[in-house]
Amino acid sequence: MAIARGKGTFSYSRSGTNYATTNYVDQAYFFNAGETISFGTCAAVLYGASRSGMSYIRLFDRNGVQVAVDSAETIGCSEMPKTTHVAALSDYYTFRAGCVGNASCTATVAVYAE
Repeated sequence: MAIARGKGTFSYSRSGTNYATTNYVDQAYFFNAGETISFGTCAAVLYGASRSGMSYIRLFDRNGVQVAVDSAETIGCSEMPKTTHVAALSDYYTFRAGCVGNASCTATVAVYAE
């Protein structure tokens, strides 16, 4: 069993991001091939995470291909407390953070690797 290591957290407060396609916040972290990337804004599961409003986080690989989404729109902390993705390559992965639709939100995204 792998031990989760905190990669970091980043916070944002936005509105009108249209599902993190405009006015979003970008944050990149390096992951090794085969590591499981875990991220989200659910404080009950991820230490350091928080949210007020409906956060929406997209994860992109180095080629700009979206590989995962963490959405508070229809999924609460009890149904899907975090999102995971296995890194295919040793490289930087970019988190694009915003809010559902044109709503406002404030969140701290916690990022882990295992």
